[in-house]
Amino acid sequence: MRIWTTFLALAAFLAAMAGGPLRAEPSIVFGPSPRALDNQTLFAPDTVPVWQDLHEAGVREILLNGTFLMPVEFRQNPGGTGSYPARPEGSYLRASDLRDLARLQHDLDLRISYEAGAGLSGKICKGNLTPAARGRQAALQEFDQTVLRLEEAGIQVAVLNVDGPFLRLIEGSRKRSSCEDSGQGFGIDTTVRTVQAYLKTMRDLVARANPDQQPPQLRLVVNLPNWQLRGLPRRGGGNGVDLADVLTAFADLQAQDPEPIIISEIVVDYPYALVLADPDLFRDRNRHLWNASRGINGAQEGPDFGYITNSLSYANPCLDREARPDMAFLPYLRGGRPISAACQRAQTGEDAPPDGRKDSDADYLRDSLAYADALRPGGVLADQLVVRDGTAIPDHVAHFYMQSWGMNPMRNLWFADRLADHLQEGR
Repeated sequence: MRIWTTFLALAAFLAAMAGGPLRAEPSIVFGPSPRALDNQTLFAPDTVPVWQDLHEAGVREILLNGTFLMPVEFRQNPGGTGSYPARPEGSYLRASDLRDLARLQHDLDLRISYEAGAGLSGKICKGNLTPAARGRQAALQEFDQTVLRLEEAGIQVAVLNVDGPFLRLIEGSRKRSSCEDSGQGFGIDTTVRTVQAYLKTMRDLVARANPDQQPPQLRLVVNLPNWQLRGLPRRGGGNGVDLADVLTAFADLQAQDPEPIIISEIVVDYPYALVLADPDLFRDRNRHLWNASRGINGAQEGPDFGYITNSLSYANPCLDREARPDMAFLPYLRGGRPISAACQRAQTGEDAPPDGRKDSDADYLRDSLAYADALRPGGVLADQLVVRDGTAIPDHVAHFYMQSWGMNPMRNLWFADRLADHLQEGR
């Protein structure tokens, strides 16, 4: 311990002599998958040891996908009755589950963040509204349908990770449930004004709901492959609005605002499989995104970066021999019951020897960790992420996000337990 303390002191001294602060290691944020089998036992009292181990391994923030809080599918337009379609049980957390999470937050001093943005879709795309009114209405609807449930459970929301707000609104978007998908995309000016109003309203609503009245931090999640950027085409080809133009317009709006919102972080969503397929494109997109985002906080410093270190889904072939899923969103429930025990073991992959195939949760975790390692200073990806003025982007990475929207993991608690083991071993 004395040697380690001496080393840290020496490193701090050398950093100070070099004229710069010692940069902290990026923190790990754990985001449970809303498609897993164990979502209604995720925070039960008997799971406390798993969360304690993860906390002791350095994971202090849990990110809840908005789907966990949605009893109805408000991203769609209401049907003829004016009511939103109900979501199936097992795809969202019950009041008792949220009370368990509140207990965990209190006992372990966890930061709880919420992945917002779903309100910028569905019926708010319709109607003759001003951008400010549309943004406020989107925030009010989403708050009432989701975040209000956290308030009722006594949960403090520390951060809003806002998923793809510009992509949900912009004309020509290919994002599912976007306004363009509903037949009404918007131009750049309307989009950035709507997003700013949405962010301000969500921030203020959450601040009033938090037990200590503190406003949440704001992070913007950017699905980078789905944008055209400085002439680099979006995934799948075709012309689209350039993300640099959108961010420039947003920066101009912020510069004119006497009370601009502050974005603490740009969270890059870029699946590892796409990175490996074309690492040069990954490098160039990130460099352009860094440069284009420097002005979005008005006169204040530009945001840090973060990376969602996941990939495309890894599904074991055994699933093809099982019954069809009850619905695509809950792929491991077949006929109201989980898949067979043999297929569960195959999908987890924890006891299987390495076979070179990427078809299990164990493979998925391994590659997620490899992605994070490649982005750390000195990693094979990090070495390329240097912009023209000499800034090394990896020196400004605040978080790695272990989260998934796809098939993996089958069980969140298994994933959390293995992640804790890996982080403890790496110390």
